[in-house]
Amino acid sequence: MTTASARLYRVLGKLENRRARLVVIAAALLLTSPALVAGFALDDFILRAQLENVASPEGAGAGALDLFVFADGDRARNLALIDRGAGLPWWTHPEAKGAFFRPLTSVTHWLDSVLWPGVAWLQLAHNLVWFAAVLFAARLVYRRLGGTAWVAGVALLVFALDETHGSVVGWIANRNSLIATTCGLLALAAHDRARREGRWSSAVLAALALAAGLLSTEFAAGVLAYLLAYAVFVDESPWPKRLLSLSPYAGIVVVWRVIYSLRGYGAHGLGSYIDPVGDPLRFLSVLPSRMATLIASQLGGPPADFGPLFPPSLEPVLMAQAVFGLLVAAWLIWPVLRSDRRMRFWALGAVLAAVPVSATWASDRLLWFVGLGAAPLIAATIGAGLKTGLWALGHRFRGVVVGAFAFAHLLVAPLQLPMRTQSMGNLGKQLAAADASLPADPVVAERTVVILDPPVSLFASYLPVRRAVLGQPAPKHLYWLAPRTSELEITRMGLQRLRVRAEEGFLSSIFERHYRDPMYRMPVGHRVELSEMTVEVVELMPDGRPRVCDFVFREPLESERYQFFEWNQGGFRPHVLMAPGQSVRRSPVYLVDLLFAAP
Repeated sequence: MTTASARLYRVLGKLENRRARLVVIAAALLLTSPALVAGFALDDFILRAQLENVASPEGAGAGALDLFVFADGDRARNLALIDRGAGLPWWTHPEAKGAFFRPLTSVTHWLDSVLWPGVAWLQLAHNLVWFAAVLFAARLVYRRLGGTAWVAGVALLVFALDETHGSVVGWIANRNSLIATTCGLLALAAHDRARREGRWSSAVLAALALAAGLLSTEFAAGVLAYLLAYAVFVDESPWPKRLLSLSPYAGIVVVWRVIYSLRGYGAHGLGSYIDPVGDPLRFLSVLPSRMATLIASQLGGPPADFGPLFPPSLEPVLMAQAVFGLLVAAWLIWPVLRSDRRMRFWALGAVLAAVPVSATWASDRLLWFVGLGAAPLIAATIGAGLKTGLWALGHRFRGVVVGAFAFAHLLVAPLQLPMRTQSMGNLGKQLAAADASLPADPVVAERTVVILDPPVSLFASYLPVRRAVLGQPAPKHLYWLAPRTSELEITRMGLQRLRVRAEEGFLSSIFERHYRDPMYRMPVGHRVELSEMTVEVVELMPDGRPRVCDFVFREPLESERYQFFEWNQGGFRPHVLMAPGQSVRRSPVYLVDLLFAAP
């Protein structure tokens, strides 16, 4: 062991001390404290509208315990939302459903609305309390199952300071992940105590914790991966007893899923959420790529959040980077997997934990349970490298890679954590600035506002509910024609008709596919009829997505009923109507540019 490696190994070894681990938790809370100024963003306004009884059509749930039903699959209701421009664009699948059973999380938001309504920093402080609960539960789990005291201490450091946690802590509406992770970790710790010490009370606690997690969000199913991995690699009982120990959890999941289905929860028609039970073949078709993206992001590859930020044409490049990152990480981790059965437990748990969260598009905010198992693997790999000496690992290349691994997880990740807590808040500020550029006078409530080219649908879909919550007048109808996720050509075909040609086609980005999976085709001649506008598909891409669409308005475009806007450098500006036969072209705008632009 070289002098520098030995010194770093000893420094990290201080994390074996109980007080040092408490310092790690305190540091994580300090680094995520910038979340307190993030403010409300995106779905936060939908939750507020329901809890504050605001006259807004968003949110189709059944009250304060059912806040996470964003679209219930009812064709008439969806059409009304599309026509209002309240969350759904014209290309939404007519029977789109995004309905999630999260009563326990809903209760926490209800408490916010009772104790500190409309006060963002206190609701974000509530998130920080749950983050602290996650970290204390992780400390308990690593102490029981982490392996050596050195690995357990460093694993807590890696997990607590992981930058992927930042966007969740800084987004009120994503509190469900914090609650589910806390419950899942307590279930795992209680299961270990029940199996080691034979305590039936701990077995009951584990089952109740799993049930509470599932009532927080579907995401809690990730802990099942570790319960299964525990039976394979940690439990030393005969196999029949190991399988029997899992039966209570299987029963809870079955009961939960039956209730979930009977009450009409689930996802349908969307490109972002896929119901693994309701549409298993579709889920299996996207599972490998989403799992690879998530696991690679957790281990130090390209962040899963990169996908939505950049042009859709870069998706194959990002996937190739993710696969390469996975191969490098597997090569690094293999020695500790081969020599330590406990590390194989963590590895199997981390891989299987990526399965349930692959039901939606890959994002770093989903990595809590994947990160739970990845942290001990990262810690053990760094520890093995330091004990051997980074320059004495067989050849220098391996030493460099292990050093880079340690640098990424022990230094870069904590430095990024405060910035990541602000990511949703920054997006919320950009949306607020965009909203401020549209009319807010009472007259707008009687008019149809048409946005030709929002940068992404997010910059239009949340405006009505945001205005409803803030008590500002919203347009009678809000239509947006084509996001600038590819180059657009907009042509006026007549007094009442606009034609939009998207070079990369409609539904080219993740944000467009969120509302409609491309597998639900819109053939030539497909029509969407709204109160003030009819959309007709004119031409298709080779893969069947629309390339050219016509938008026919009820009256001439010059009518006082309409106000047209276009995107321009961080906001909307009035669009000067073209004469029939004239065209304008609009270059693509990517989310990465918006996030780093000044509001």
